[in-house]
Amino acid sequence: MAIDLLKSLPATYSGNATATGSQTNHDKTPTEPHLESSIEAESQPHGSLYGGLAEKAAAELDTGDPGAQQYRYEHTIVGLFGLAALAICSYNIVVRFFAPRLTLDWSDEVQVYIVVWAIFLVLGVVTATDRHVKADLFVGMFSASAQRRLRLFSDILGLLFCGMLVYYGVLVTWQAYDFGDLSISSLRFPLWIYMAALPVGFSLAVIHYIIRIISHLRPRS
Repeated sequence: MAIDLLKSLPATYSGNATATGSQTNHDKTPTEPHLESSIEAESQPHGSLYGGLAEKAAAELDTGDPGAQQYRYEHTIVGLFGLAALAICSYNIVVRFFAPRLTLDWSDEVQVYIVVWAIFLVLGVVTATDRHVKADLFVGMFSASAQRRLRLFSDILGLLFCGMLVYYGVLVTWQAYDFGDLSISSLRFPLWIYMAALPVGFSLAVIHYIIRIISHLRPRS
């Protein structure tokens, strides 16, 4: 009799567990969609801030890079500069292991010159395509007319700043040329050529800032 009772226990518990599980699932089913919808609703960002950021990101993805074709020559020159610096660095790494006597003691110096010139030469393209790093989180929430005024004000400040750097860059470059400053490596490279990257690069930025300011002031049809 006791054996029959023990045999009937698993079936009873199994039946109860199944019933309990089905009841629990039945109780949860109607509430799960409600909970999921409320969670999704709470996790959805609201407000004009999110809308402005979403519209800005979508606009940039749609337009792509408008200056990719217009400034392809500048991109090519800067890319060649980067390849030249990479080639010099790779050469020095290889010969350092296999033929140390062929190592160039001026390789690091020339790499710096090339990279600095490449960075400053691209300033004009960055200015023309409005790719400077800027904090426009709250500016994007203003009206279109207010944004145009702020962009004009920003371009005027950029023009003044770049003009100041051109002026002082020319002074420093002229002093290096007048004093005959040379690098300390065996290359004895004239440093005025290296320093000339500053006024040349910011002169390109000045030109494009002037173009941008004129476009802001031009009457809109």
